[in-house]
Amino acid sequence: MSSKLTTQSISKYYKKSTWDYLLFYRSAWHQQMHYGFSRNQPRDLNPMENLVWYMAQVAEVGAGQLVLDAGCGLGGGSFILNKKCQSRCVGISLVDTHMTYAYKKAQKQNLASRFIVADFHKAPFKKSNFDIIIAIESFDHAFDKEAWIKQMAGLLKPGGKLLIADGFRQEGQGSQNEEEEYQKFLAGWAVPHLCTPAQVCIWAKNAGLKNFHHENLTEEILPHAYNIYKFGSIALPVRKFLSRLGLGKSELTGNAAATYYQYRTLRWGLWNYWFFGWERPIVDLGKSDSSF
Repeated sequence: MSSKLTTQSISKYYKKSTWDYLLFYRSAWHQQMHYGFSRNQPRDLNPMENLVWYMAQVAEVGAGQLVLDAGCGLGGGSFILNKKCQSRCVGISLVDTHMTYAYKKAQKQNLASRFIVADFHKAPFKKSNFDIIIAIESFDHAFDKEAWIKQMAGLLKPGGKLLIADGFRQEGQGSQNEEEEYQKFLAGWAVPHLCTPAQVCIWAKNAGLKNFHHENLTEEILPHAYNIYKFGSIALPVRKFLSRLGLGKSELTGNAAATYYQYRTLRWGLWNYWFFGWERPIVDLGKSDSSF
């Protein structure tokens, strides 16, 4: 399934499933399209916004810093960084309708955020341009994840930081049934594959980045994963039935399947949810330590 994925099919998935996010995942309220968690959550933030805020605190994102939100969805991450950190944000996404949505929201709130329709495999920016690059559940869509890490490292200023929160495949194999459900989870969300934590750390090290944070957030995002699963448990049989009648869209059926299987495969330990932070050294001291 992953070999059939293209940037066009990823864009199509998000365009077709946007209403699922807006209506059922409450993205119309918080403009977020990712998992959330509640640790030390401020009263003025919801769990999805809290994840962005937590990552910003760990990375010490500051006022005036230029941030690239790589695969920014509806722009919610950029909004949080702009409001709470006073950073300047540039969001990029394949999905033109999402960029229009984000632009209008930014204009309405008078936020210093710009949004560009662009392929993050070929980000249209000069090297050494950004203080922070953040990718929340967008890194998983990269086809060549090693090449993506190398590209992002080149876009960072010396002292700049790359932040990733996403799913990562765990070592080992599940049963045949578990692996089949894992593939349905990936396919439904238009994800080509997940790499392991060890792999991404090697790639970051080879790209000259130094690890300053690594944290397994699986247990903390599980409640949100379960809430999404409840939507899938209801929507999946309905959409399968409509599909058999020729009335359903494959992207919507796939999205419901992914929401259902993501939780099951996460509980089985086939994948985990990690937050990684790497820094481009100000002075090249040779090979950096990106292990954990």
